[in-house]
Amino acid sequence: GSISSSLWVDYTDNVTITYNVISSSISAVLSSSGINLNALNNVTITNNNVSGYDKGIAFLTDNRAYSITNSNWQCGNLTTKVDINNNRLFNNDRGLSLRGVVNSNISTNTFLNNTNGVDDYDVGLYLEECNTNNRIENNNFSETGSTGIVITAKNTGVTIINNTFDMLNSTEKTQRTVNDIYDYPSAISIVELYKQFAQGNKTGQPNPYNITFVRIYKSDNITISGNTFDSDTQIFLTLQGTTNVTHDLS
Repeated sequence: GSISSSLWVDYTDNVTITYNVISSSISAVLSSSGINLNALNNVTITNNNVSGYDKGIAFLTDNRAYSITNSNWQCGNLTTKVDINNNRLFNNDRGLSLRGVVNSNISTNTFLNNTNGVDDYDVGLYLEECNTNNRIENNNFSETGSTGIVITAKNTGVTIINNTFDMLNSTEKTQRTVNDIYDYPSAISIVELYKQFAQGNKTGQPNPYNITFVRIYKSDNITISGNTFDSDTQIFLTLQGTTNVTHDLS
């Protein structure tokens, strides 16, 4: 179908979202999403076109808090067993955003020109906190602004293989007002601090422009292999505070 506003799904099992065209009828608004998902089990999202939002597709968890004792995010109401394939996510600020997702396969999607800049992220795929065992394979990140894939805030077990990255050159980025002032224009970024933003503080609330908590947000067990990068890619991989990373880049 054709949907001009957001689609919300939460607290259910066996969800299939397929063959939809979801687009914003107005200019992208901060915190808007085309598809919002929370606390699901067994999800398939395939053959959709989503454009014109802050986040094209957003996985949320409405039960998260920062544990001072464990120096880590504690997340409940997770989404499990997710298959995202053959979607076209374009003209968003973040094409796909994951939070609280366990066991996902993200494959054969097209992330195109996600540079609308409503929140100055300009990212194809953004992994926030509480994600475990996510496979990113055979996707096309085209006309990428700041970063094709960003992994931050305690992700564990991420595999990135056989993807294609096409980065905007400096002239194209200027034309699309891509804001890179804080970050390297990197195809893949595995960081604790993105856009000078640490993913929360010890109260569990956003804490921008603060590096106090950088050592808290390490990701672990990342595999990167067989990816292809175009000639405009200045940096293949940016690493910050990440452990157990295996890659074939040189």
